Amino acid sequence: MRLVSTSKGAKLLCCFTVFDALKRHGVLVERLSRDSDKMIFERLQNEFEAARSSQTQEICLDGEEWNDGLLATIRERVHMEADRKAMSGDTNDLASPLVQEKITYKVGSKVICCLEGARIGIQYETSFAGEPCELYHCVLESKSFLEKMTVLEHTLPFFLPIKEAENDLLSSNAMKFIDYIGELLQAYVDRREQVRLVKELYGNQIGELYHSLPYQMIEFSLDDFDCKVTIALGYVDPVSVLPSRIKVQAWPVQQSKKNSSNTSRKENEITEGQTGPVRLLYAEDALRTMSLPEDFAQPIKKSDRRLVEKKSKVNVAENIFLTEVKKEKNQAHENPKEPHSVNQSEQGQRKLSQNATATTTHQLRKDYYKDSCPNVESLVRAAVEDKFQRIFTTAPATLRLFFHDCFIRGCDASIILFSRNGTAEKDNSDNLSLAGDGFDTVIKAKEAVDRVPHCKNKVSCADILALATRDVVKLTGGPFYEVELGRLDGRISTRASVRHHLPRPEFRVHKLKTMFVSHGLNLIDLVALSGAHTIGFSHCSRISKRIYSFKSKNRIDPTLDLQYAKVLQEQCPRNADPRAVTDMDPNTPEIFDNIYFKNLQQGKGLFTSDQTLFTDKKARKFVNLFASNSTAFEQAFVLAMTKLGRIGVKTGNQGEVRRNCALVN
Repeated sequence: MRLVSTSKGAKLLCCFTVFDALKRHGVLVERLSRDSDKMIFERLQNEFEAARSSQTQEICLDGEEWNDGLLATIRERVHMEADRKAMSGDTNDLASPLVQEKITYKVGSKVICCLEGARIGIQYETSFAGEPCELYHCVLESKSFLEKMTVLEHTLPFFLPIKEAENDLLSSNAMKFIDYIGELLQAYVDRREQVRLVKELYGNQIGELYHSLPYQMIEFSLDDFDCKVTIALGYVDPVSVLPSRIKVQAWPVQQSKKNSSNTSRKENEITEGQTGPVRLLYAEDALRTMSLPEDFAQPIKKSDRRLVEKKSKVNVAENIFLTEVKKEKNQAHENPKEPHSVNQSEQGQRKLSQNATATTTHQLRKDYYKDSCPNVESLVRAAVEDKFQRIFTTAPATLRLFFHDCFIRGCDASIILFSRNGTAEKDNSDNLSLAGDGFDTVIKAKEAVDRVPHCKNKVSCADILALATRDVVKLTGGPFYEVELGRLDGRISTRASVRHHLPRPEFRVHKLKTMFVSHGLNLIDLVALSGAHTIGFSHCSRISKRIYSFKSKNRIDPTLDLQYAKVLQEQCPRNADPRAVTDMDPNTPEIFDNIYFKNLQQGKGLFTSDQTLFTDKKARKFVNLFASNSTAFEQAFVLAMTKLGRIGVKTGNQGEVRRNCALVN
């Protein structure tokens, strides 16, 4: 083979560089498949299971209860147990309560237990989209209070910076080290699973996909029929879930024959005679799928690759994306340091985490009833309009009913099922505040559809609820959107299934985001769906703590505008009637608009779960966007509602078409 080079040294350097890269790659492949690591995992997992089974109790702690004092108590238990076993003969003198009690502590996704030999074991549970992922272990040795703890062994991925964390944190703040390792593992799993999800959703468009071992550098390309888009992601540190740098480059692959007409040539004409891609829609969708704020994006400009944009009209969402891509941002961490690793393509097929919004898209379609009941939408709309004209509560009640239904067992109308002994979903305390007008709207629409002979018992209650929700949004001034259909009605509805599955008024962004992500919804979806609070009301009991018994000098939540808080106190006096209510939006409570987001900017979010969207730095940018651009809000809301409607869809023998929405067949 002939080498085209003028320098013999350059040839040798190139050969050695390639050889070294291949050698390092081989070492990494061997390290990833090493059997000894699997043996350590199995041994530690067995030891953890034995330790947990021998415990007298397991205590679940919140964030405040997990502190340095508790960690000191755990260390004391470890030392006393070790001393007791080291002593020969009668050990009754050492049988203090600390030794007699064997306690396991659960703090979020961490399980902490005392192991034999003066060791503290931490088991980390990771998850993605609500589905459990791998378990990891870290064992700390605690010889005495005078000596710092050390990492004895662990099953964490070898390419994560565990040693650095031990050197920087463990000696000075052991609790911070334990928490940091948990964040490190969860961030790694999140990045890895996001890449898998993008690969699953855009497998037909993705031509190449590369990543570093800890997924701190990711690059993938999306192929359209006339352009190629490459997206490179960089994460500033190992615990980052959102990238600090996104570089997008797009260039033409080949000129489409369809552009041969004069009109098309004018439409695709760009500067310097370059031919540009028709769209960057795939790139936008990919970024949304990975929950990446568009304003992180910045372009790569090279002599042979020019970032271009479509000259013809595009929708608002695309315009926002393209505008943000063109912005040159000087970010604090322009070139984050990466752990030494070799980029390699993902090898082998792995089972992907279940994601409802990804797996049900093909099961639903907008023309599902075109043969069995072609006029179903007009029938439902007429019934909803009739109900709405008689009572406004129809709108917020139906919208809230749809959300509660989808978030519990999926969009299967199980929320409507009745039980004689009070054990259905609707009987749970979190659902008792659902207004009866929402249930009545669905039942009346079902009756209207079934009165048409060829439609009788053909349309599910779940689909009717989805259509009715779209219609009440439109009737109150919101956007009209097409609804995907084909859901079946669920046969199961239990009060217990509601527990911990619905967002509460006191939740902050972290809890809300965790709950939404478990259903395949991202931060943009969370903020957009919260905009449904632009209509409707709430019972005073849900805000009593914010305006009367908050932990502050004046007993009022400091994130609340003070004048607004005083208005709320007038509308909701102490010990108010349990039926007393106040509007979610103090300005336009019966109009579906973006005033809700402007209220948040002024500290007028009724719930903590509302106002936290503005106090949180990441969510605030979307609040500000929707407050200033009603079209952007409506488009984001429609997208989020479509994704919401895909959660847990029942098909085939999983469900039925109920004859009566309140009863199984």
